[in-house]
Amino acid sequence: MDDDGREPLRTFAVASLWSIVSALPSLVLHALELPRIEGDTADAGPLILSGLWFLCGGLTSPALGRILGAVPVVKALPPAERRLDHLPPAGALLVREAATIRGQLDALRFDEALQRAWELAGEVDRAGPEVRAVLEACGASLQAVREIAAARAGSAIPGSRLRGRLDAVLAEFERALSSPRSGLFR
Repeated sequence: MDDDGREPLRTFAVASLWSIVSALPSLVLHALELPRIEGDTADAGPLILSGLWFLCGGLTSPALGRILGAVPVVKALPPAERRLDHLPPAGALLVREAATIRGQLDALRFDEALQRAWELAGEVDRAGPEVRAVLEACGASLQAVREIAAARAGSAIPGSRLRGRLDAVLAEFERALSSPRSGLFR
């Protein structure tokens, strides 16, 4: 809603225009002066014309309700990005890549998602010593991606179960690195 007072003016203008438009059939019949409706002795003429006006207004009132009740579309904010300040930049990049693969898991073919996860596992293996230390401290690993790839090659497990396992592995990797473990309080 606007705070400058334009909304009540807009509502009044739309309602007035709607009232005039719904009265048009009655006004046209009045202007044509049809003998059965507009006779000198017929007292039912104004009743018929006003009834037609109310009938037209009643039939078009749902459209008026949609016009007056229209709410502007407001785009949602993007989801808040995880704070990964406790990780080195390369480690934060690995977490974001895992989240991206998980987010696109339903949109991608399973083989493409598995290929991207395999490449991510390779990046984890090639990570620098600082990142490796954080990975070991958090207990984060993508070794299960290699097991999923081996199961896919053997086709022993259905693709839907493998997709679920891949999703779980990536989620566990993200969770392990997203929430830092802190020491006990003294």
